[in-house]
Amino acid sequence: MMAVACVAGAPHGIDLQLKTYRLSDPEGDEGYRLVRARSRNEARAQATYLFEDVSYISVLVRRVPWLDRYRDLASPDAVMARLRHGWWVPNYGFTDAERLVDEYGNEYVDQEIVGREGEAGFRRYASLIGAHYPDTRAKGDCDEKAD
Repeated sequence: MMAVACVAGAPHGIDLQLKTYRLSDPEGDEGYRLVRARSRNEARAQATYLFEDVSYISVLVRRVPWLDRYRDLASPDAVMARLRHGWWVPNYGFTDAERLVDEYGNEYVDQEIVGREGEAGFRRYASLIGAHYPDTRAKGDCDEKAD
């Protein structure tokens, strides 16, 4: 169950009944998808539309309460939050050196790569993607957890 402290107020227009979940197929190579749903089972049901040849039972579902506050999960501020929580995010031209490149040629960086420049790296990344800096991650944010 999500602790109340994880929700730093609900921005206008967000349905408080909807929670953010991360879906992944452990047997596939399609990465993960972020969805909004009222329950874990409702989120799991969405996986059948988002992944190829996935069974309802095999989908991994994790709550991501710190993303609940973002209206658009693909917004620059939500991308910055994912970076701060250690997730791989699109490179957006941040570096030509060390980065992850997937089979489709998409480039990604993570907290370790961006953080090599200290806070200046996070400031530069935020500027590249159009996110607010300092970003809105508050101390005490909850980490990803099972529902």
